[in-house]
Amino acid sequence: MQKHPTFIVQPLDETEGNNTTEVVQGTLGTQGVKDTINQIHIGYVQLTKQLDDLFGDGAGNSGGSELKFVRPKGFLSIDASGQVDLNKEPPAIVGVDLSRATIRDKNRTYQYITFDSNWERTEKTQYFVVYEYDNATERTKTTKSTFEVATGVTLPGKNGGPSGTVSSKTTRELTEEIKYKTKNEIMWQQDFSRSTFFYLNSIDQYGGWRDGFPFWKARDYLCFTIPRRELIIER
Repeated sequence: MQKHPTFIVQPLDETEGNNTTEVVQGTLGTQGVKDTINQIHIGYVQLTKQLDDLFGDGAGNSGGSELKFVRPKGFLSIDASGQVDLNKEPPAIVGVDLSRATIRDKNRTYQYITFDSNWERTEKTQYFVVYEYDNATERTKTTKSTFEVATGVTLPGKNGGPSGTVSSKTTRELTEEIKYKTKNEIMWQQDFSRSTFFYLNSIDQYGGWRDGFPFWKARDYLCFTIPRRELIIER
């Protein structure tokens, strides 16, 4: 027999915090089974420092700033070229683009991007990393400079007299090509056990609150919320 079971979004227990209750109707078979899903999201994000130049370098590193929120299997590092090394094991990554106006006005923008669709009990620990993304393609910058060179021409003397030198200056131009790559910066890197994160995400992190969750302060100029939503599915 097919019935209409209930999806319950309920408060966490005393060790895992939160205080919202919501009931959502679903359509599943009734088998007397309950499944618990813990969704983790990127909520509000505030960046107050411009991380890219206004005019940039011609390769997309200009204007606003692009942040990457990452769930790797371990701590990340910077490779020899100055880029975040993601080659060991491709992690889950979500991007947040912030305009220069948003950064200048210090706005806290609502993103609500799914960071983890279900943090299961069997996954005891997760790593959280935030870095600023730059285009890593090798580029060439051409520079030009001008300089003066002194020259002299020796002229023979007339009628066997002494020779003389006529001095002059000429302007020359030097063109030089420089190859370079932009640099990424790891701005926040933490590891949490499941129970510890659920608890810490329910108490003050000294950055204020929004919609019942604290702002995590990664840098003096970067903070964000990481909302957690618990769904209990009866089927």
